[in-house]
Formats: sequence, C-alpha cells, structure tokens
Amino acid sequence: MSRAAAVAVLLFASLAAGELVRGAIKIDVRDASGAAVEAKVTVRPRAGGETRSVPRTGEVYVADGLLDGDWIVEAPGAAAEIVRVVERHVVGAVLVLGGAPRTKKKERPFTVGPDEPACNVADGAVVEAVAFAHGGLGAGRLEVHRGARLVCSATIAGGAASLRLPAGEYSISARFVGGGSAHAVYRWKSGAPPSLVLRAK
Repeated sequence: MSRAAAVAVLLFASLAAGELVRGAIKIDVRDASGAAVEAKVTVRPRAGGETRSVPRTGEVYVADGLLDGDWIVEAPGAAAEIVRVVERHVVGAVLVLGGAPRTKKKERPFTVGPDEPACNVADGAVVEAVAFAHGGLGAGRLEVHRGARLVCSATIAGGAASLRLPAGEYSISARFVGGGSAHAVYRWKSGAPPSLVLRAK
C-alpha cells in the first residue's frame, strides 16, 4: 500500500473510531476526468441553519463536529449533494465540477444519499476499503451485495470508505469518477476483518 493510501486509511479510520464528539463529512472534489481539484466547499443543515465553510485537509475537505441529520454539501460548479450524518461516524461525499455524465440511465450518483441503505450495521466490524483509480486514490461509489441483494452502499472519498459489516461473504463493486470500475469478492469469518483494496480497470 502506498504512503498516500495509508494516510487516507488512517485519517478515515481515526475519524470513524469516534475521536470526534459528533459526526463528520469527508468531501472529495473532482473534475470530470477524476482528478482532485480545489474548490470553495460549504455544508449546511437541510432543515435550515448556518452555512459553514469546510477546510481542506490534504486532497479532501473535512467538516467535523456536525449534529445528526441531513446536510447539504456544495461547491460552485458542482451539483449539490445531500448526506446523512450520524454521531461518531464519517460519511463521504463526492462533488464533481462540471458534472459527470452517467453511462447508464439507472446509475445512482457517486454520493450515497440519506434515503439509501448505508454500510453502518450496528453490530458489524469496521472494514477499511482503499480504492485506486487514474494513477492515484479514487473517488466514487461502492456497493455491497450478497447474491443478487444489495446490502448497502458507501461513498469513496479520498480513496477510502469505512464499512461496518457483519462477518460473511460479499460481492463488492465500485464505480469511479472519471470512468473505471472494480469488483471483489470479500469474505471473513471471525476476528478483525482484513482491509479491502479496489483498483479501477
């Protein structure tokens, strides 16, 4: 694993481990080719309230100390995304400047919305997923299946996603900003689950 990937995993894991009193959003801003770019990123409560500017940490933006609920994530030139924040967890969001055309009509956005099943099972173990695309850390959407059934979805931001899943066998797929996809069969029976590494093809 590269040093950049290790840093991304440690950042995501430390946030997810509960070092924050409240929830957090890790925001990845990309252009249509999948390259990380800078932008003026803000978040605000969907129910109404103050808009906050979000600082950049490395190649991502991290909004922490957020109350539970739905938050709107925005940057000029990108479609706004809505995510659900849950105390002591980190949720990802991906903003694509200029938009990112979907190759299939039924493809969901890269950012997992509040109406979708999140990979945050209460009695599950934390599985750290690291994703690579276009020569670096990727951004996109990850989906977890058991057979033909969709179990949950997660947003890959800053090349990482933290999943909380019970032991078992899963089929995991990822779709990346700028094109490319990855697939893996993931299984473990007991103990600490191994890291999941996905590479775009």
